[in-house]
Amino acid sequence: MAFLLGVLTFTPWNILLAHFQVIEYPNPAYLGIASWTPWAFGAMVVIVVSIFTGMDRLFHTNESYAPATMAFEYLLLAGFYLGVLFFRSYPYLLSLTLLIVMLVRLIFFHRPWDLLFFIFGISVGPTVELVLTNLHLYSFSEPDFLGMPLWLALVWGLVAMSLRRVAWVLFPSDRPSHPLALKIG
Repeated sequence: MAFLLGVLTFTPWNILLAHFQVIEYPNPAYLGIASWTPWAFGAMVVIVVSIFTGMDRLFHTNESYAPATMAFEYLLLAGFYLGVLFFRSYPYLLSLTLLIVMLVRLIFFHRPWDLLFFIFGISVGPTVELVLTNLHLYSFSEPDFLGMPLWLALVWGLVAMSLRRVAWVLFPSDRPSHPLALKIG
């Protein structure tokens, strides 16, 4: 299920990024993206959701997230990508906007360990992007730093927080949040 979510969530957005020339593939196979792209997104979500589920169990967090509210996470993801499409020529404004979204999310919609997962996203996501761009598998049309845009790390951090919540839906925890917690009712 995570693989399918990765393919169906990130491939269309990547097609839009390629169409609007935010990213460019040297040998696009269809709709401006490489043939390996959907497979990579599917594998990425499987790996990330598995890591996040393990990390949540390690930290003894017991979060639940209703499948119906996963639409909120998809709207956020769509907002991130639409922001990139509309403000790609204004990287500082886009970065500031994403920073504000991150602060609002951490202040008002905070869950235990969210900041750690955000840091994981801003660290690992751009690192993988750096490797892939240095292998010349694709490139960014308006790079700012190390061949990548400034806003990319913030997007990856916010995506990591959303994928953590997706992991709660895919792998719900039925354990109490604390070993001494009692179930009442």
